[in-house]
Amino acid sequence: MSTEFDFQLCVEGGQTFRWLNPRDSLWVGVDGNRWYVVENGNMIRTNASNAAFRELFDLDRPWSQVHNDICLLGPEIEPLIRKYGGVRVLKQSNPVETLFTFLCTANNHLGRIGPMVRHLASFGERIGEVEDIELTAFPTVDVLAELNPGGLREKGFGYRSETILACARELKRRGGDDYVATLKSCDYLSAIEQLKSLPFIGQKLADCISLFGLHHSIAVPVDTHIWQMAVRYYFHDWAAMTATEKRKAIVAEFFRERFGQHAGYVQQLMFCDNMLNWRHRKRTEVS
Repeated sequence: MSTEFDFQLCVEGGQTFRWLNPRDSLWVGVDGNRWYVVENGNMIRTNASNAAFRELFDLDRPWSQVHNDICLLGPEIEPLIRKYGGVRVLKQSNPVETLFTFLCTANNHLGRIGPMVRHLASFGERIGEVEDIELTAFPTVDVLAELNPGGLREKGFGYRSETILACARELKRRGGDDYVATLKSCDYLSAIEQLKSLPFIGQKLADCISLFGLHHSIAVPVDTHIWQMAVRYYFHDWAAMTATEKRKAIVAEFFRERFGQHAGYVQQLMFCDNMLNWRHRKRTEVS
């Protein structure tokens, strides 16, 4: 089974949107207040440390054992591991950044999400310049709470301008960045409950924030990709049914019961497969 780290699949797999590819195999990315330059999947420059890079991409986990454990729990996942076993679930360092990043993803597509996230990031402190790209740390909750919604609308945020401002102001009332940081020490269900009490955050966004920003490995965000994969693999009788919130909750709980602490990772394997192959499957189904 493939365990070789697949850097590009990690940064293009819907987990993070602050990586740019200025030329060839060179990538420049920011995580919190840390920046990295990566070439051919290897970190070559940073303002942080090699250890921080390895932590971000979870490189020190015994991935062969993880994959073997998953295959014992669900042998049907082995073909996905053979194809996408190099993907990792990122352990992003700033949960505020993850929270507002995923607010930008609602009813959106990859071509728009990246520029929106980078625009929000431009209000943060400058931390360097690489390849003529100005790099900034993600702004604090206090800074985000003072943004002009009209200015965000002019940048194509649409209704998300009000979403971002409302959420930032409520987070500021609760304690700002310090409050968000406390969610990392909560158990999964408590973190989800608190996230869903914020304006405009539902179950899927709460699970994205929990998995990628709070590192709750049992979080399973059920979007269109995961719904389609779950129906294809497990819930065959639901093929013609609508993905209601109740059914999506059943799917997420099924993943947790079947894969335990690996549930979020299996979700990412399935997300990558469907993201990369859904157009082909759609053509096949039509024909």
